[in-house]
Amino acid sequence: MLGSGRSGTFLLARMLDSHPAIAVPFESHLYNRILPLMEGRTAELGPGPARERLVREILRTSDLRH
Repeated sequence: MLGSGRSGTFLLARMLDSHPAIAVPFESHLYNRILPLMEGRTAELGPGPARERLVREILRTSDLRH
């Protein structure tokens, strides 16, 4: 789940996390780190190397590794 600040994602995440079969970690602020990598490149994010680089960058963040 991704969202910008003050968009309600924290509330939604806590509501989902209250379900016994769903685990939602605390906010990672991943959006703030990844958005600059996407600026002006959304057309490039179809299947291919640009999307693969973006996914690799996202998966390298410590929040997702844990």
